[in-house]
Amino acid sequence: MSEVYGLFRLAGIAQQIYYRYYHQQTDNPMFKDFWIVIHILNARCLAMIATYEQDKHDNNFIDTIKADMQGAGLNDDMLAHLPEQLQGLIKNIVFAN
Repeated sequence: MSEVYGLFRLAGIAQQIYYRYYHQQTDNPMFKDFWIVIHILNARCLAMIATYEQDKHDNNFIDTIKADMQGAGLNDDMLAHLPEQLQGLIKNIVFAN
C-alpha cells in the first residue's frame, strides 16, 4: 500500500502545479495537460485499493482506469493527441504492475 500513498502524493503535487497553471500563475504550456495525469494517478490508486480489498480476486486495473478516465471526460482519441512524453508517462502508470 506504500505505492498507493506515493501515487496519491504525486497526484497532489501534480494538482498543485496544474492549479497554478489554470489560474495563470505560471504560463509553462507543459502543465496544461496535468489534469489528465491527476485523473490517471487517482484511477490507478483506486484500482490498487480495490484489488487489495478483494484479496487480488479478479483484478483488472485497465478497465477500472478506463472507466475513471471516461468519467473524467477522457477518451483514447484525446490521449492520442497528447505530447509523446505525456503519453509515455500515462502508459507507464496504467500498465505498471
